Amino acid sequence: MQFNTDQSNNSNSTSYEEFVDNSIQSCETSIKKYKTVVNPKFNKPSWNNACAQALANKKGAYRKYLSELNLENFLSFTCSEARAKLTIKSSKKIFRDNFVTSSIKILRDSAPNQPVVSSDWVMNSSLNWHLLAHTRYIWN
Repeated sequence: MQFNTDQSNNSNSTSYEEFVDNSIQSCETSIKKYKTVVNPKFNKPSWNNACAQALANKKGAYRKYLSELNLENFLSFTCSEARAKLTIKSSKKIFRDNFVTSSIKILRDSAPNQPVVSSDWVMNSSLNWHLLAHTRYIWN
């Protein structure tokens, strides 16, 4: 099927323009213009630049070890792996300590005469620190 684009015949020109407009409109309504993200990935609040750098160093040492399998590269990889674990663990501990102390401060400020969780009790308890809201209140 051919369309006449000559302006001398208005009916054919109009039908062609209508066809193009309808095609564009149907494409705009049926084709997605953006990608929807189902499960966005968020960094943990304790993650910082030091953690990212330690992980990058670990990955680099691992790639170097895979490219040349020798004792020196293996020791370098295990050392960087241990440093990464230590960095991430210390970052989590610092974040947890800051979270607990700020939570206790908020609790004390909000209700000065109410029982408040002791920071020493929370740090030494076997409960998870993020379940602070579900712990029992004790007197200071």
